[in-house]
Amino acid sequence: GAAQGGAHFLPALEHRRMKPHPERESSLPSRDQSLRGLELQRVSLSAEDLVTLSGAVEKLEDLTLANRALDARGLRAVVERLGSPLHLDLSGSEQGPDLMNALASRLGRTRTLWLYRNPIGDEGLRWLLSSGALDHVEDLGLGDCELTDVSLRALAEASLPNLRGLWLGGNRH
Repeated sequence: GAAQGGAHFLPALEHRRMKPHPERESSLPSRDQSLRGLELQRVSLSAEDLVTLSGAVEKLEDLTLANRALDARGLRAVVERLGSPLHLDLSGSEQGPDLMNALASRLGRTRTLWLYRNPIGDEGLRWLLSSGALDHVEDLGLGDCELTDVSLRALAEASLPNLRGLWLGGNRH
């Protein structure tokens, strides 16, 4: 596949759909390959692919697992192995505040964080803010995340020195 907008695609990903090659055990990279970026959207992963993926995400700089690329259990397994990517897009993963708690410790270097269409609510944002996970974030997408005025006040009062772009459309404020 070709790169679009700076995202990196794996050769095994064609038209954003996982197509395992019949002669390979897995369509995903092995642990010893040096991936810098990975984008998966609207794909179905086997249990074997999920294990391989969770081992390959530790050193990624750019990770997109958007539009329900993984179920809640699979996404949690990947997040638990995640290093600290510079760019992370979990848009449309339909995950709530519990995942934000697990994710908070993985965002130390993250500059771009897209969480659109995840019902994280005020509780999820509170986890991210109180943990310091957003301290280095420059661009933050929180549209359609079921945030209320409570979250908007918390964002306004937070010390986020690197924040330069904030997207909040579609919330309940």
